[in-house]
Amino acid sequence: MSEQVTASLAGSRLPPDPRSAAYGFKQHKRKSGQNESSGDADTLLVDMSQTRYREPAASNRSDVDEAVSFSQTQAAFLGVVQNALDRMNELSVLCQDTTRSNADRAGFTVEFTQLQNFVSDIGTKKFNGVGLFNGATLNVGDEAAGTRVPLNAIDWTAARLDQSMAVAYDCSVTEVTTPGGANAAVANIRKALENLVEMQSNVCTNLQRLSLSNEQLSVLNQNLSAANSRMNDIDWAKKLTELARFRILGEAVSARSTQANTNPQTAIRLLEPDRS
Repeated sequence: MSEQVTASLAGSRLPPDPRSAAYGFKQHKRKSGQNESSGDADTLLVDMSQTRYREPAASNRSDVDEAVSFSQTQAAFLGVVQNALDRMNELSVLCQDTTRSNADRAGFTVEFTQLQNFVSDIGTKKFNGVGLFNGATLNVGDEAAGTRVPLNAIDWTAARLDQSMAVAYDCSVTEVTTPGGANAAVANIRKALENLVEMQSNVCTNLQRLSLSNEQLSVLNQNLSAANSRMNDIDWAKKLTELARFRILGEAVSARSTQANTNPQTAIRLLEPDRS
């Protein structure tokens, strides 16, 4: 009885470590999948230990999902800007034609200016209050947990015009009111298209990294859930008490077998004649 009590007390103090020696005996799970001692201190300790890892992992995955939506929104806007720049390039080529009248060129200029304003306005767009193209570096995930994912910044108004979209929508730099201005506008717009391709590449890189991070967190959540299920489905005190019981029964059976073999031998020795 004392050994059973000792085993029960020892079971309540076991750490929630699947590599502990207690895993040496066979683990039987209830069909219901629930632990009878859900209110015990040992189960509470297990739940707290597992929750410490599960909750941050779930939160990080939510952050990654939000960042994916952020990057997808960036990609969508950049696709629209590409269409606008392509049209601006066409208008620049048309305005270079010296056979065009001033009235024709004025009509092209109105559309060109509207497209410039549209491209400029894209730089002010936000996602949940966060600027999409303000050049700020965003970090997703928890650095302490090793799930931090820094996103490539997209700067719409970089200090150098040759590194931003401002080269295309800045009216003081790009205009098509004259054939000469239109000729310079073509070069500026092509530079803007090159910058746009680089921005799109950065966004695609962000999406790829976020996808890999999402897969990593998914595997982590699955492993933590599986570990938590295995831990909660085992009543440590009960299992250790059963182990002690089986050990005592085994020793009792061994003692009985020894005694059963000894008694006949004793009777035979008593029946043997005294040879002294």
